[in-house]
Amino acid sequence: MLIRTTALTLGVAVAATSNADVIDFAPTVAQTIRSNVPDTNFSSGSQMIVGAINTASSEQLFRGAISFDVSQIAAAIPVGSTVNSVTLELIVQAGDSSSVGGSQSFQIHELTETPTDQVTWNSFDTGSTWTTPGGDFVATPLATESFDISTAAANVSLLFASTTSLVDLIQSAVDAGTPVDIVAIAPGVEAGTVRNIVRWGGDAGLGSQDPVLTVDFTPIPEPASALLAGVGLALMAVRRRG
Repeated sequence: MLIRTTALTLGVAVAATSNADVIDFAPTVAQTIRSNVPDTNFSSGSQMIVGAINTASSEQLFRGAISFDVSQIAAAIPVGSTVNSVTLELIVQAGDSSSVGGSQSFQIHELTETPTDQVTWNSFDTGSTWTTPGGDFVATPLATESFDISTAAANVSLLFASTTSLVDLIQSAVDAGTPVDIVAIAPGVEAGTVRNIVRWGGDAGLGSQDPVLTVDFTPIPEPASALLAGVGLALMAVRRRG
């Protein structure tokens, strides 16, 4: 988890004490789930594959199950903070020369169960099955982006830009400790009849290719900061009267 802090100038008296923080979170789970081997777990793999291989001889769907440790989020972002923006970056681990390529739509959805490192197409944990194989998720995507699969090569990335739904997901995690669990899918590819997959970095791969959740937030002011702001405003009012 990487923390970056940037000062926001809100006024002369509070410039030094009012900050927006930007924090990067790595997932605890980022794994492939695969329809043609629905009970196989890929926790030892270095890739999180998303897409499909739909040919005359094979029908295989690939999705990415992603989970972030909500306790890490709660520890890093104080309750009462305001989440300003949230992005999710997926980074290619390796290209796939057999894919047809072309621009495709990729989506991330909120999962309604928390996948563990034992997640499969059929189960989110050992002995705990999804209601719907392939993951139980909210139908409306958190975010949607296009990605040209032809360009997929090591370290090329796809950034899901901030949306109201992503902000609400993290704000709820901060305020109420609700889970942050996501599935990445390529719905157009899944409905197609060709091979198109992207080998994104997974949690068992290189740390530099892990998915990255970036949260920009404004923390609640410390009591001393609030007092300083109040004194500054009072001084400004006195000077204006003078």
